[in-house]
Amino acid sequence: MLSVAHCPPVSSAPLSVALPLATISFFIAFASWTLFAIVGVHLKGSLGLSGTLFGVLVSWPILMGGLLSLPLGLLAQRYGGRKVLIGSLLGLCPGLIGVILADSFWGFMLAGTGLGLAGGLFSAGLLYVSRLVPAQRAGACMGCFGAGMTGAAFTFLMVPMVHAAYDWQLAPVAYLLVTALALVLVVAFTEPEVPVPATGQRLWSGRALRGLLAPRIWYYCLQFMFMFGGLVALILWLPDYLTDRYQLDLQTSARLAMLFSLPGALLQVAGGYLADRWPPERTLKFALAGATLVLLLLSYPPMSVTVQAVTGPLQLRLVLPLALCLVLLMTLGGLFGLGLGSLYRLMYDDYPAHTGVVGGAVLFAGCLAAFLLPPLFGVADDLLGIPSAAFMLLFAIALTCSLAFVLTSRAAERRRLLKPSFNGG
Repeated sequence: MLSVAHCPPVSSAPLSVALPLATISFFIAFASWTLFAIVGVHLKGSLGLSGTLFGVLVSWPILMGGLLSLPLGLLAQRYGGRKVLIGSLLGLCPGLIGVILADSFWGFMLAGTGLGLAGGLFSAGLLYVSRLVPAQRAGACMGCFGAGMTGAAFTFLMVPMVHAAYDWQLAPVAYLLVTALALVLVVAFTEPEVPVPATGQRLWSGRALRGLLAPRIWYYCLQFMFMFGGLVALILWLPDYLTDRYQLDLQTSARLAMLFSLPGALLQVAGGYLADRWPPERTLKFALAGATLVLLLLSYPPMSVTVQAVTGPLQLRLVLPLALCLVLLMTLGGLFGLGLGSLYRLMYDDYPAHTGVVGGAVLFAGCLAAFLLPPLFGVADDLLGIPSAAFMLLFAIALTCSLAFVLTSRAAERRRLLKPSFNGG
């Protein structure tokens, strides 16, 4: 069982100030986190990257974010979310400077390591917000913070516009200035957190960390690998996919990809709101079932079918049109958002005092999936030449998560039914 030496300090800042500033900070961090999704398309040509190396490059900051999320979540649990949030914003600046100065594949990989601090900002910000909100609105408020993922849409809109007018190298310069401004606002308008007296055991003791191996946390990690990992992986991969699949220019593809990323970010608020008013499992069940169906439809590759008609063979070409593909992607993004909002509420209900640690653990799992999926998408493209194989892979993951949901729900129901018998016996 998780137990810590220090409860996270409690902020004295009002929610009306702290929540918007935390969301803005995550917005900027997520925009920086996904910067390579657009910049990487330019680098793919200039550096001569294969599909696999391109996938590694665009997802590298996500992996670094996952690796940093748990230790920074532990630090947030110990010293308070505000301090770690400020430190993460400060650490993003060298990463953005590295993007400006890099001129080789390994230089951009090194810069992407600095951009990974956005992952620590997520776990710290989630803890910071959870300590401010009333319990009856925890899901909606944490969903508001998660809506900072709209930073990806900002990247999709801004970077192609900057590249068309000037050059893409000016985009990280603008991000650096905005990050510095957000840092100043957070420091100036949020107050230091009030420490809580120490109780219990050390935060990083072996017993405390073994609490992260609880089956319930592994279940959350699996769901987060699909909901968060799948969302981020597709955000990184869609501009290149739409460009190659439908012969679009990068600026058009980036704007169309916003139709996926915006619902995925904004509907986290709706998912948290619904989870506040009904059992969160109900919202998660709907999101899983809907996402599985949509991924099945997106998985069908272009194909030709020969039908033997009376007049002779009739050749039919079955291709998913762009308009239908965008509708399905928009629906899928919204379902991911609903699922993430419900997961925030579930984690808050089960681990209200450990949101930073548990958030860091599940974010690590989600970032690991987000890192592995784009290279796998690239391998499928390089070896098989079937772009929709990416959706086939996500469909298999969705089936696994749905099975885990059913088994977990049945186990919980059995415990509820057997508990009165044991108490009476």
